Amino acid sequence: MARSNEQLKILDKRKSEFVSLVSHQLRAPITAIKGYASLLMEGFYGKLSVKTKEPAERIFLSSQRLVKMVADFLDLSKIEQDAMSYNMTSVDIGEVLRDVATDFVFVAKEKDLTLEINVPAKQKFVVSADDGKLRQIISNVIDNSIKYTPKGSIAVSVGRDTAKKTVAVRIKDTGIGLSPDDKEHIFGKFTRGKGGQKENTGGSGLGLYVAKKMLEAQKGNLSVESDGVGLGSTFVIEFPAEGT
Repeated sequence: MARSNEQLKILDKRKSEFVSLVSHQLRAPITAIKGYASLLMEGFYGKLSVKTKEPAERIFLSSQRLVKMVADFLDLSKIEQDAMSYNMTSVDIGEVLRDVATDFVFVAKEKDLTLEINVPAKQKFVVSADDGKLRQIISNVIDNSIKYTPKGSIAVSVGRDTAKKTVAVRIKDTGIGLSPDDKEHIFGKFTRGKGGQKENTGGSGLGLYVAKKMLEAQKGNLSVESDGVGLGSTFVIEFPAEGT
C-alpha cells in the first residue's frame, strides 16, 4: 500500500511537470496571436473594414481566453508542487478593482451585458496581498461571472465589514445561478456547476479553484452565495483589512 501511494505521488508530480512544460511552450505563440490581433483592432496596420473588424475581434477574444487557460494550468502546476511564491505588500483593492474591471468592459459588451463598477470615491481599502495575484484572482472571478451570465448584468463592488474586520469584493451576476449541490463543489479542481457545463462548454474548470487557493495562501477567502438555479450568484472575495 505504501509503495502504491509513493508511485501515485511520483506519477502526480510528473503529470504536473508535464502540464507546466506544455503550458510554457504554448504561452509564447498564444500571446503573439493576441498581440497581433490587438494591433489589428487598433488600426496599427491600417484601418479595418467593417467586414474584417469582427473576425479580428473574435481572434482577440479567443486568444485572450487561451492565454488565461494556459495561465491557469501553469498556476495549477505551481500550486500542486507547492512552488507558488507571493510578494506581499500593502495594496488598495479599490484601485486594483477599477483597473481590472475596466479590462472586462469590452468582453461584457460582446455578450450584451452591463458591467457596473462601484468603488466609493476617496476611500481606501488597504490589505496585505500580492498585487499581481490579487489582480488575477479578481479577473478569474469576473471572467467566470461573464461566462455564466447569458443576459443581464454583473455588478462589482468593494466595501468594509467592520464587524469581521475585512475588506470584501462582491461580484454579483444575473446568471444561471447555483443549486445547493453546485455550491458545495464549485471551487473544486476541474469542476463546474451542472448548468455551467451547458452554458460554457469551453471552460477548464480551473479559474475558481486557482483563485481560491491563491486567496487562502494570502489569508483571504473566496465564497459564493446563490438563491438557486436561474437566480444569479454573488462571489465574495475577502481579505483581513490591514492593521487588524
